[in-house]
Amino acid sequence: MLNLTGRILGLLALLISSITSAAVIQITPQDDLQLALDNSQQGDTLVLAKGEYRGNYILRRTVELTAEKGAVIDAQGKGHALQVEAPDSYVHDLRIVNWGEDLTNQDAGILLATSATGSRIENNSLYGGGFGIWVDATQNARIIDNKVRGKLELRASDRGNGIHLLMSARHWFRVMKSGKPGTAFTLIPVTVMS
Repeated sequence: MLNLTGRILGLLALLISSITSAAVIQITPQDDLQLALDNSQQGDTLVLAKGEYRGNYILRRTVELTAEKGAVIDAQGKGHALQVEAPDSYVHDLRIVNWGEDLTNQDAGILLATSATGSRIENNSLYGGGFGIWVDATQNARIIDNKVRGKLELRASDRGNGIHLLMSARHWFRVMKSGKPGTAFTLIPVTVMS
């Protein structure tokens, strides 16, 4: 009985230490965002302060990435603005602009990699020429309440899809029934056949 109690207490201590080790990290435009992403620990929340973050970023750790109003990720016309590789990531309330327009390379505002299972992309605003959100055979992804606008000056065949699903299954989407503001949203399951 004593051995079992010791094991339970040890597991409880491990659980509490993992919960308390998560941090909220404030990032400013003067900080190196990629370095902050790389140095974050699983469970951390990274909050982008108002300002412009220029470049292309890769999320390799399971964290929450969000932003204050007025923060913008600008990929400067090249590649993916944000590539999510970590499972169970939560990316929300970001404004992302100006990613690449190369449809052959599948340039996207947000690329959800195959390894990003269970990740949630929610309430982001995207404006650019390539794909808005590319879901690359990612299982159990949740894409909810994102606003994606393409560059209308490009021909429709030269713009990517707003949300592109590549051989992906078991997704949840919140779909607007009409394009009018104030319209109710419905949560629906979507299964894509490969």
